Amino acid sequence: MASTAHKTDKEMVEHFEDDEEVDAKADLLAKQIASSEYFVVFTGAGISTSAGVPDFRGPQGVWTLKAQGKERTDRTVSTLQALPTFAHMALVALQRAGYLKFLISSNTDGLHLRSGFSPDHIAELHGNTNTERCSVDGCEAEYKTDGHQRCAGGGVHDHGTGRFCTEPGCNGKLMDTIINFNENLWGKQVNLAYTHAKKADLMLTLGSSLRVSTWAVDEVVKKSPTRKRSLVRMQSADNTLRR
Repeated sequence: MASTAHKTDKEMVEHFEDDEEVDAKADLLAKQIASSEYFVVFTGAGISTSAGVPDFRGPQGVWTLKAQGKERTDRTVSTLQALPTFAHMALVALQRAGYLKFLISSNTDGLHLRSGFSPDHIAELHGNTNTERCSVDGCEAEYKTDGHQRCAGGGVHDHGTGRFCTEPGCNGKLMDTIINFNENLWGKQVNLAYTHAKKADLMLTLGSSLRVSTWAVDEVVKKSPTRKRSLVRMQSADNTLRR
């Protein structure tokens, strides 16, 4: 929401480094990944901006513009039209090569799964616009589709899709999986994320401001008992994450 937007110009500024510095840091990160035993990645909206999907707290972020009372001027695309970026595909390559053990994401755009990333190695903490889930305890079957599962015209906390579970003997109501403000994260995804975060000896954060004080940030990223953390973003980092 707009109240979580950056409050100062200093927070808003995006920082750029020359090729030599970027290459040096990339080499260091590559060595850390190669030597890690349990490498975990946490991604935020910034990983999808080059696909045309707006972030939340960048200069043209959704909450940034709303807080400033401004309309968007840059071109964006629907998450259904967006294609996975080089960053998404790099994570797929790292996972298939055996380096990346698990991916935790606060994104709902579906690009990680569309990139071919293994659904068994990802926790989508805020849900996925292309996924609906059975509401019956003990079933919780998931259905992944090519379209948005959010029902048009429903309230912000109305998650019913109007469809029903096809598991034998169930017929439970299907719900979209999007987590909105003031809603609890889904326990299964939370437990997956925390289980793998606790195992990590290297945690890489990509494209997240780490600004919203959710369980994902406080428990998975800041408090995970990793020996090393690397943060890739364009705006200034939270001092608590600097090494």
